[in-house]
Amino acid sequence: MVQCVLRPGLKRWLDASELSDGTLRFFCLWAALLSLKPAPLMVLNEPESSLHRDLLEPLAELIAKAAENSQILIVTHSTALAELISEKCETKRIDLINHEGKTMDRNDLSESGGKIWNFEA
Repeated sequence: MVQCVLRPGLKRWLDASELSDGTLRFFCLWAALLSLKPAPLMVLNEPESSLHRDLLEPLAELIAKAAENSQILIVTHSTALAELISEKCETKRIDLINHEGKTMDRNDLSESGGKIWNFEA
């Protein structure tokens, strides 16, 4: 058995089968983003999925650190994660919206005089 995580208050190590999906996902992202031989391009599709909101800032820090050695493309529905990443490193952020059945860059729509409705949970 591989001992994986020791939690405060527990007198034994937890193995991977006892960890939540979000914890396992965070560890996998951590391993990929801090690889000793990073890929020149990494694409992360909704890396915030299954993560507790308290892990968004550590994830943004990992992404910013990895961006020093790789180009990273992130697709996210999390405005909070996008803002945290923008605070921690230089980014080119493109906000896409659905307008009249078309996917458009938010900036293109506002420049054309269209209305933007922003609903966040």
